[in-house]
Amino acid sequence: MAQRGNVWSPVAIALLGWLVPGWGDWLLGQRLRGVIIFLSVVIVLLLGILIGGIRVMDPPGWGQLGFKPQIVMGVRGPEKVDPRSAEQEANLTRESRNNLGWALTEQPVAEIGNKPWSIGQVFTGPMYIASAAIAVQMARPLAANPTEPAVPPSHSRSWELGTLYTAIAGMLNLLAIIDCVFRAAQPAAEKP
Repeated sequence: MAQRGNVWSPVAIALLGWLVPGWGDWLLGQRLRGVIIFLSVVIVLLLGILIGGIRVMDPPGWGQLGFKPQIVMGVRGPEKVDPRSAEQEANLTRESRNNLGWALTEQPVAEIGNKPWSIGQVFTGPMYIASAAIAVQMARPLAANPTEPAVPPSHSRSWELGTLYTAIAGMLNLLAIIDCVFRAAQPAAEKP
């Protein structure tokens, strides 16, 4: 974190603003603004999770039951394969078993395109990473019923509203980061 007198580098401000919402403003000397941004992002994110449940944090590269979907080249092109499905496993040839790859690394654009709300959510920083990890764990089925997740996802409007709130929290933090980076890049004489 390069610091020149009282001026932080824009890259450090952007990184720290992503790690903790509002930290960029705090470092630039606007403490109240930093606290307000932090509280706003955290409250909107938590409201989204409370409205739609933890499963609104649905990261790309993970299936509905908390496992990494695999991509295999089939006769009709790439196909998603559930690694736990005995039926799909039986249909795989020896050659196609060697060509399995995680959907997120094999087709990242398509995988992220299937869950575009995660782009907004990721700007909440480590809060997204932690809550997405919890959501993936909650999606894994219990031993008693391997076809049902431990915590089912919410449906209809509650899921949509929860997802919208969490994405808006990330976009709010992105706007705060852009503002901080802009102010950190200004020469010291021009700063208000």
